[in-house]
Amino acid sequence: MNASTYLRVIVCLGLTVVLLAYPAHASACSCVRPGLPAREFRESHAVFTGKVLRIVDEYLPIFSMVDKILTTIRQSPYFWSHAGKYVGFRIYFGVNDSWKGVEETTVVVDTGYGMGDCGYPFVVSNEYLVYASYPYGIPDNYWVTSICSRNAEISAATEDLRYLKTLPTLSLSGSGQIFGLPVETVLLWATMVLMSVVIFAYVRKLSA
Repeated sequence: MNASTYLRVIVCLGLTVVLLAYPAHASACSCVRPGLPAREFRESHAVFTGKVLRIVDEYLPIFSMVDKILTTIRQSPYFWSHAGKYVGFRIYFGVNDSWKGVEETTVVVDTGYGMGDCGYPFVVSNEYLVYASYPYGIPDNYWVTSICSRNAEISAATEDLRYLKTLPTLSLSGSGQIFGLPVETVLLWATMVLMSVVIFAYVRKLSA
């Protein structure tokens, strides 16, 4: 490569680092203290126990890149402003028991990073009692949860489990999966890989 080519590579790498930078997190979390188990059960859309199988950061590099471009041209970041769907952690659970909302053996729940967004600090391989809800109260929306609910590791959920055991559990059916992941997740990643290949091929053709 000649000097100009090296310079272009360095500039591109520098821009990539800047574009992939995360926006600053908001201020401290503020929420109403959760109620007793019966009230929390009534107000939540889903209540289940399960083991954390996988945790994925939802703020993908392509989302970060688009948001950085938007803020550069003095526009509001799209993905960051939709925190909870595109920003935060996506938690994959293997469900043990369900009392409300969840009727499959695996479920995906979104939560924040655990700073100003009230995200709950789930850990892979640990088992939890989870209270989840539809964001904005919209039926059949994706599941979300936070430290503002009565989420707890199984060992610390004695009071809640004592109440829940007085209620009937739901029957669980198998979830559609590919390589151990939900079908929609595999399709999303396949689409992104395909788009990347197409863009790479197009750029290579232009530079030929």
